[in-house]
Formats: sequence, C-alpha cells, structure tokens
Amino acid sequence: MTSVRDLVDEMIIVDTGSTDYTKDIARTFGATVYDFAWIDDFSAARNFTFGKAKKDYILWLYADDVLEEQDRARFHHLKEQQDFDNDAVSMPYHLTLDEEGKPVQYLRRNRLV
Repeated sequence: MTSVRDLVDEMIIVDTGSTDYTKDIARTFGATVYDFAWIDDFSAARNFTFGKAKKDYILWLYADDVLEEQDRARFHHLKEQQDFDNDAVSMPYHLTLDEEGKPVQYLRRNRLV
C-alpha cells in the first residue's frame, strides 16, 4: 500500500479471511475494507472488489505487490494525461526474484483497467 497510496484516489481492500492485523493496517492507509469469504477463487475476490470501486479506472494489486519507482512514475504520468482513453494498461509482474532481488521470471499483467 505504501507504494501506491499517494497515487490513487480511493483504496479498497477485500479481506478473504486474515487472522492478523491486516484490516487495521489497511485502514491506517485510508482504505475501505470489505470482508469476502474465501472460495478458492482469486478472480471472484477481485471482481467483488471491482464492484466496490467508484472511480473510472481501477489499479489492482495483491496485498504483497509493490510498484517499483519507475512504474510509479509511469502511473503518475498516465494520471496527468487529459486524453487518456485506454481500456487497460499492463505492467511487469515479477514471479520470482534472485538473491539480489532482481526478477528472474516475469510476465505482463493488466494493472489499470
């Protein structure tokens, strides 16, 4: 949340059954938190979240995702565009990292829809 909180206009967290302080921490970032019973389906939880969004575009991340500084800059640039008319923006998604924290495997994932 730290890597995006200054970039988004609203933050929605859907909790699928955490037993720690996840919801309390999310609220300290100004997030609106909803509960969603886990049904072994990430897309169901994501779609539930999308249904709660009130803005025109949705930047979606998992709880442990972090936007790298260069992607933060790109996202900020996109937000400043007056004529932004894309349906989706994909960003690199790191699947595995080496010992130095550099990506070994990655793919592109739609992040802004």
